[in-house]
Amino acid sequence: MRSLSLLSQSSLRHSEPLTGDHACLHVNPETNDVYLAGLEDTEYVLSKIVYNQDGTTLKPHKQPILGFPAEESGRIVNIHFLIDTQTVCIAFAKGAIGLIDGDQYDVVGEVESGIRCMEWSPDEELVIIVSGVGTIMIMTKDFDAITEFPINVDEEGEAAPISLGWGKKETQFHGSEGKRAAQVKFDISQYTKSPDDDMKTRISWCGDGSYFCCSEYDSTKGQLSYYRQLSIRQLDRLEGILQNTSEPVDQLEHVLSWRPAGNLIASSQRLPHRHIICFFERNGLRHGDFVLRETGEHRLVEVAWNCDSSILAVWLVRKDTSSSVQLWSMNNYHWYLKQEINSSADDQIVAIQWDTEISLRLYLVTKFAYRRLDYSWEVFSSPILSPHNNAAVAVIDGSSLLLTPFKHMNVPPPMSAFTLSLPAPASYVSFGPFNRCNDFSVLLNNSQLALFDWTTESNQLRSPPIEAGIVNLSEYESIRHVLWKDQKTFVFVNAAGIEDKEEIVAIGIDIEGKQGQDDKEKTRNLVVIERAVLKLEKSVVRLWKSGISERVFIEDFDGDVYEVLFNTETSPTSISLSSLVTHLPEPCPYVASIDLPTSTETPIIIAQSERNKLYANDRLIAADCTSFFVHNKFLVFTTLNHHARFLSISTDDEIKELGNTVLVTSPDVKDETTRRVERGSKIIIAVQFGTSLILQMPRGNLETIHPRPLVLSTVYASLDALHYRPALLSCRKHRLDLNIIHNYAPQIFLQNVGKFVRDIDKTDLFNLVLSGLSGDPGTINTICDSIRRVLESADFKKYIQPILTTYVKKTPADLEGALNVLADTKQKDPILAESALKYMIFLADADRLYDIALGMYDFSLVLMVAQQSQKDPREYLSFLTEIQKHDKYYQRFKIDDHLKRHEKAVRNLALAGDKYFDECLKYTQKHGLYLTALESFEKRSDKYKVVIELYGDYLMSEQKYEEAGVAYKLSETPRKALEAYKAAGSWREAIIIAQQLEFSPDAIVGLSREISEILVEKRQYVEAARMLLDYTGDPEEAIPLFGKGYQWSEAIRICYLRNRRDLIETHVKPSISEGYEHVIEDITEMSTQFHKQTKRLVELKEKRMAQEEVDQSIDNVDVMSDTSSMASDFTRYTVSASRLSTASKRTAKSAKTRRREDRKRARGKKGSPYEVEYLFDSLSRLVDRFNTLQGDVKTILHTFMSLAYVDKAKNLQNSFGKLEEDIVAGIEQLDVNASAYIPVQVTLDDQTQPTQAQFTKPSVRKQAWKIEVLENL
Repeated sequence: MRSLSLLSQSSLRHSEPLTGDHACLHVNPETNDVYLAGLEDTEYVLSKIVYNQDGTTLKPHKQPILGFPAEESGRIVNIHFLIDTQTVCIAFAKGAIGLIDGDQYDVVGEVESGIRCMEWSPDEELVIIVSGVGTIMIMTKDFDAITEFPINVDEEGEAAPISLGWGKKETQFHGSEGKRAAQVKFDISQYTKSPDDDMKTRISWCGDGSYFCCSEYDSTKGQLSYYRQLSIRQLDRLEGILQNTSEPVDQLEHVLSWRPAGNLIASSQRLPHRHIICFFERNGLRHGDFVLRETGEHRLVEVAWNCDSSILAVWLVRKDTSSSVQLWSMNNYHWYLKQEINSSADDQIVAIQWDTEISLRLYLVTKFAYRRLDYSWEVFSSPILSPHNNAAVAVIDGSSLLLTPFKHMNVPPPMSAFTLSLPAPASYVSFGPFNRCNDFSVLLNNSQLALFDWTTESNQLRSPPIEAGIVNLSEYESIRHVLWKDQKTFVFVNAAGIEDKEEIVAIGIDIEGKQGQDDKEKTRNLVVIERAVLKLEKSVVRLWKSGISERVFIEDFDGDVYEVLFNTETSPTSISLSSLVTHLPEPCPYVASIDLPTSTETPIIIAQSERNKLYANDRLIAADCTSFFVHNKFLVFTTLNHHARFLSISTDDEIKELGNTVLVTSPDVKDETTRRVERGSKIIIAVQFGTSLILQMPRGNLETIHPRPLVLSTVYASLDALHYRPALLSCRKHRLDLNIIHNYAPQIFLQNVGKFVRDIDKTDLFNLVLSGLSGDPGTINTICDSIRRVLESADFKKYIQPILTTYVKKTPADLEGALNVLADTKQKDPILAESALKYMIFLADADRLYDIALGMYDFSLVLMVAQQSQKDPREYLSFLTEIQKHDKYYQRFKIDDHLKRHEKAVRNLALAGDKYFDECLKYTQKHGLYLTALESFEKRSDKYKVVIELYGDYLMSEQKYEEAGVAYKLSETPRKALEAYKAAGSWREAIIIAQQLEFSPDAIVGLSREISEILVEKRQYVEAARMLLDYTGDPEEAIPLFGKGYQWSEAIRICYLRNRRDLIETHVKPSISEGYEHVIEDITEMSTQFHKQTKRLVELKEKRMAQEEVDQSIDNVDVMSDTSSMASDFTRYTVSASRLSTASKRTAKSAKTRRREDRKRARGKKGSPYEVEYLFDSLSRLVDRFNTLQGDVKTILHTFMSLAYVDKAKNLQNSFGKLEEDIVAGIEQLDVNASAYIPVQVTLDDQTQPTQAQFTKPSVRKQAWKIEVLENL
């Protein structure tokens, strides 16, 4: 799909015309100097063409070096510039071989019999000479002979194929010719030479220098029946061993060129009805050909491959002695004529040569001039950013133009949607910005400009383009970069004569020009009515037009970009250049501009160099770009890593930011802006305002893809315009999540649900959207409710399926609501209800629908669901029949019990009547639904009291004694209430009930002692002490309990209150000492534990850091064997993608395994995977203990001060304060990230549990416990 376009050219007129019909030239690849040898009158002159800096541009200058008399030396056979010695080697037909250094000529050897041809190897280490007597001589670069042998031999070569009879011609299918075709024998004695053969010997090297090929006539076979053959020789041990000889070919001609890639050897064959370029493989067998499209008499002079094997140049001379060079390229097994360079009979072409390093640079010499032509591959398409753009691509193929509109179809090359026949070969195509951006012009190589009108209706193709007229531009010497600016204006670059400076020309044409008078069917000749010319100081590399505005830009060979300004106020229109727009770091053959959508500022220039660098103005975006395209929303480009990248250019800021973007195009990059493409893919075109991106593979086939960024941009644009149907269809076509329809702008969507329904207006599409809803349950329910309201008001019958879907899709699914709709519909339209039910069974599980219908107690609906779900009648009929025998509420109880809706079952059973009360009690006890049963009976009723007493029994069994006491009180069973409160330690409530039951004083004292023992077991010492004081009156029993609760002040107060000061010495003070020792012991223990555990965490963290320094990961285990014997080398921290880890990722574990793991976690054994988790849990418990102890320490300190125990108080405060400081500081330094201590865990066996990613840091409660006085004592 790529065509060749002339990028730039430089020309030089000879001071003296060349008089011969053939010249020789060679290029110095280091300096690009050209050495030219040609016949000028009576002598061969060797000249050097040098590109000197001439002001602001590079101009070629010719410098004659030496002259050689033609009669003495004979014609020049070959010249070659030798890079190592910086000399020119020249060979003459009479045998002389010389080296030219500067202007010094030294003869290095002579072949007495003369020289037919001479060719240097690609690495210039060897040279092959064919002598006048047909001997091949192989020499070193110093002209030391290696070997020689005759060019004509009767052998077929060492690598000649050996036939075993397999697949022989006689066994092949020959179509309509039948088996006789297999018996036809070719008489090679009748083969003759082509009348156009120049009878000269040719040699061509393979690109790697390991083989060379010779083309020569074998004159030993007689003059009447001889033919030309190719011989392929290998330089094995530098001996030139014959490998193969080509199969006999009738009228094989002299031209010869071995493709640098090494797979084909090009030659030509003259047949009576056609002239073909034929190809041979290295084994000498034919391998394809193509036919030259010349209609008149002609002869071939030479063929030549360019250095990257992509183009074959064919030099031919026609009957009128005019000459032409045709550039052919092959893709998809079709040969395209990409360019044709013609020269008149008076100025014949005498030499052509490709550059050895720049693949698309061609040197061409005519009798009067020298030209250097630089080409580039270009996709001819419309750059206009318009939704009407057909995305048409034009491909030049000689006098045919292949046109394919990719917006509507993808036709695989070499086919095309339309093929246009042109009056002459095409050289450039330009699309116009009007008529839906589809009209185009074609520059022909005869300096004519053909205009085509391509009218489309309703954005659909109806007919091929129609030729609208031809503009004759023969007054201009060399036209390139044609630009159709507006309907009547064309702009192009013209090389104004040989050696003149280039110029920009703008012409205005008369579109309404009259047709020819003789024949109205002839193409109109359009007249140029206005022209403007701007002389340039520098050569132009590119001329292009912006995609939105009508701004025109040029790039010169220095990389400077200017805008071409058109002054329409003058008559005629004048043109000029603006100031410098930007400077590209290097000349770039591929350029485009991106206009700012909402600004008139200068566009951003996007350029790609020949070295795959992509620039935005003067800033590098990517260094591995192979092709790019400017879409209306994205800058799209492909990379050497076989990715397509998409940079958003939707806003002014995004476009301006391109210049500050440096992309990482690593193959590891995976995001929304990157997509993998096939190796070597290049962009042909992207459909503007569409989703299609067309790529061409190296072999030539096309692929249309719809990248996610392009699809999303199109969907977003439709949603912004509230065009919901196109957005939905695009999502469905490209398999996008349909949630994007409402997630893109949720509030706007909910506000426009009515328009959404009107736009979609199709049941299937509604069902598709609703069934795919996902995300937050609240959002899903809101959307379902909103859409359902609109659908119900629009047309209930039409949209009953999506209405049901809105119920089913809610979270949780409102299947009962949907069945209610079906029940209502059944009353009005049974057929519609039946159809809707079938659809609903498709959405939801049939058994679940059956259960929900059963739970609605509607037997007719149950039967309908059962029948439509194809359930076996034996499964439900007997059950339904049995249920219908009972009363209403007992029926419902049976249904609810069947459906395991136990709460409803209890309520219905409670309503069923007194005869079912015992069953209700048993059912309640069975399922523990006491609260539900209590709600079902009237308060203070006998049934209520029975149920709540059972509830109290249940609470007692669950050891919820206090709640059981309340239940017993409500059930009016005080004895049970007393026992419950007694067990709960609620001594106040128990004493109240005992007194209500009129217990004796002794019984109450006994009860008090029993309850106090229970309180002591629960460590509620103060409560036990108070109860004993109140109901036994014995302070000796109560005082020790106050001490155990650290309430020494209260104990002393009681001693004074009860006049028992002796108890202070005997009970209180010993208790204080005991409590002090206990608290100091706790503080010491907590301090030791805290420091030990925090130190261990620091060790684990340091170990982990050291491990990361040695090896950032443990991925090297992947190289280990998958056998089970290697499992012992894995740990629970191992990161591995091996089969072992994959096979062991199970979610289900046995209860025994879980208990074992819980025990391991609780132990927190050192070195185990649970150690860190255990340490954090232990520290949390320690801090909680410290927080509780703060209150006790405060109480002890105040007691000590009241008793004047200053030393103990100070020691206690200092010890506890030091512990507080250590804990606060230590916790502050803790790293709660699990990865700081252990690797990210991948389980390798069933015994491993995932480690949490982050731990909780313990929190120290701030409490004022200190006594400030002690700080200063």
